[in-house]
Amino acid sequence: MYETVGEGVRREGSFEMSKDAGASVQPALERASLADDPDAMRLFISQGEAVFWTDLPARRALEAAKRSLTPSRVYHEIPTLEEIETGFETREAEPYAFDFLDYARMSDTLDALQPYAGEFDPPKTDPGAGFFWNDPAFFFNDAMTDYAFMRLQRPAAIPEVGGGYSILVAAEALKRNGGGRIVSIEPYPMARLASLPLERHELFVQAFDADFFNDTLADGDVLFIHSTPTVKMSSDCAHLYPCILPKIRRNILVHFHNVRWPRGLSARSATERHSYWTEQDLLAAHLTYNPKITFLLGHMTAFLHLKDKLRRLMGDKHPPGGGGIWFRLEGTKGL
Repeated sequence: MYETVGEGVRREGSFEMSKDAGASVQPALERASLADDPDAMRLFISQGEAVFWTDLPARRALEAAKRSLTPSRVYHEIPTLEEIETGFETREAEPYAFDFLDYARMSDTLDALQPYAGEFDPPKTDPGAGFFWNDPAFFFNDAMTDYAFMRLQRPAAIPEVGGGYSILVAAEALKRNGGGRIVSIEPYPMARLASLPLERHELFVQAFDADFFNDTLADGDVLFIHSTPTVKMSSDCAHLYPCILPKIRRNILVHFHNVRWPRGLSARSATERHSYWTEQDLLAAHLTYNPKITFLLGHMTAFLHLKDKLRRLMGDKHPPGGGGIWFRLEGTKGL
């Protein structure tokens, strides 16, 4: 079954799944397997080896069709089914109960956000413009805390890496604040955002250096990061963590999305969707024993351990849950 990250609806990353999740893939799982025909399997393996070792045109054609063939070995980035099914992230309920996941501080953070929760009351279904609860990518406490943090923090600028439905939430909060600007770094912008007064950069974040962010941000602002969230050669994560975050020279609030702590990665998502969202591992390494970081809130952690407070924050408008985290970054510390 899909693991619950919100009450009543279960979602994996940016995918919404009903309580009947998996029904649509079941017929495919019941079909005859290629492995049942040894000759066909040998031919498939032989052709696959040619593609990923020597036939670059075929590999490019596969990738153009959004598919890939990769080797399976201990040094390879993609886990095997055996590693997914028997690894510690699958066996242990909460393998990532980090010391910085401070329940008392998270409880205090939720209390600080509570006064703004009543203001945020979007419709459940799509009205054709603006934010709505049942959007396909940004939901549960992710949306509510986004709004409340923007109201509490009152930032003058919000650089947003990977802008989507979250920009609609931030724009509503800034309007209530009476000002502020959103700087969108998004190579594939949503048409729904076209009417908003954004500073738009239709580029990958890899095109920007730390100076851009230091020039854009001031103390008290918010850096909102909704990256791919994959760690691979030349990816946005491979740029953000070593090249941007350690070089920020401002005291700011930071958000990341698609983080499952204290849980590990989803075995079901890895097995059926081939989703290996390992950004949370790189993020954990960045936060652990980092004197510039004060961790404020993890939505999955709060869902598991502070659920009553999450329900109170949501006020029956939408189920609690989500996968965002928030922390303070003291970029001037040690300068």
